[in-house]
Amino acid sequence: MKGKIFGILAIFLIGILSLSIANAADSNTTVFEDVELDGKELTNETNRMRDYDRGVNLELTFDLVGAEVTNETIEDVRVEAFIRGDSHGDDIEDISDRFDIESDRVYSEELTLTLPDRMDRDIYRLTILVTSKDGILAETSYYVSIASGGENHKIVVKDVIFSPESEVKAGRALLATVKIKNMGTRDEDDVKVKVAIPALGVSASAFIDEVEFEGEDDDVVISEELYMRIPTDALTGDYEVVVTAEYDDGDLTAKAGYMIHVNGVEQEAAEVVEEKIKVSYLDAQDITAGEAGKMYPITIINPTAESKTAVISIEGVDAFGEARVEPSNVVIVEAGATKMIPVYVTAGAETAAGEYTFTVGIEGLSEDTQTIVMTANVAEEVNTGWDNVKKGLEIGLIVLVVLLVLIGLIIGFGKIRSNDEDDDDEAQTYY
Repeated sequence: MKGKIFGILAIFLIGILSLSIANAADSNTTVFEDVELDGKELTNETNRMRDYDRGVNLELTFDLVGAEVTNETIEDVRVEAFIRGDSHGDDIEDISDRFDIESDRVYSEELTLTLPDRMDRDIYRLTILVTSKDGILAETSYYVSIASGGENHKIVVKDVIFSPESEVKAGRALLATVKIKNMGTRDEDDVKVKVAIPALGVSASAFIDEVEFEGEDDDVVISEELYMRIPTDALTGDYEVVVTAEYDDGDLTAKAGYMIHVNGVEQEAAEVVEEKIKVSYLDAQDITAGEAGKMYPITIINPTAESKTAVISIEGVDAFGEARVEPSNVVIVEAGATKMIPVYVTAGAETAAGEYTFTVGIEGLSEDTQTIVMTANVAEEVNTGWDNVKKGLEIGLIVLVVLLVLIGLIIGFGKIRSNDEDDDDEAQTYY
């Protein structure tokens, strides 16, 4: 009898102790201040949240009061939040990085809770913990009513079954059966399911008359077998199979990708074609002796992966004139670039008319120096209209000088004669 009494008392004491521990945990809410979920402040009552689409992120923010946790510094502390009770067993949780808590500080924390794609509408318990290596330092919890799954139209591709399952031979058929699910709030009619291997240019499609919205058993639909023939010349390798489901009158599309291996034609080693540097040029120009020179453009195209340094040399121009390369006869042609090199040639004023040849050497583009033969068609200097005018002016000036000299002589002789007559008149005497 005494044993039974002691047993009852022990159970009673354990119950009181458990209740005390629970109350201690619940009373520790002063550690957390301004707790908000998606901008809504949480209270001790059931917190009703708005209607959310599945898969969205809810931001959980709160202040952590260090003085309510410890009287000293605690290292490697983490805060975490989680929601349990989802019928599908999905994890809805987040945890912070490690940090230190000091008693004289308040810490602003932010965690993200992602609602699963298949989350049910229900009331859930949200728990927030502060933990360290010593265990749970603080804990609080809230009840939140979450209405999830508010999208009107949402089809997802859940899976696909291939036959053969993982690999197929070139020239053979590949069958695909697609599993789709309606995760919206409305039935979907005339859902078009398509499988395609874009790299091989093959595809197949089929329509599903109706996919009802999520219920007990009828929200998942499997398509008929879709038939694709792999081309006989398909190369051996792994190919992506793209599965799409078009719904809501074709305005929305769900897509998923899978891989299949094709045993086909072995790819032959590609022939390596050596990329060579090309040089183009203008090999002849008409030049007038004594006038400004003409430009012989030389263009170097460098398709290789290395830059090249070209050195330009000119020979044979001394016989009739001069040549120069601007701005320098050393030119750097970068990899994949094209460079134009101007060569200027002039003919001397005394150069006789005729055809003259000279050579341009380009060194550095290959092992050997490349030589280009060019031609200068020289014409004699031709007097221009200005030259005729200049000569006319010179002749006119000479004539003018001669006229001035003659006029001067005439005037001079006239004065001498006039003086002689005056002397004769003064010699006569009248009585």
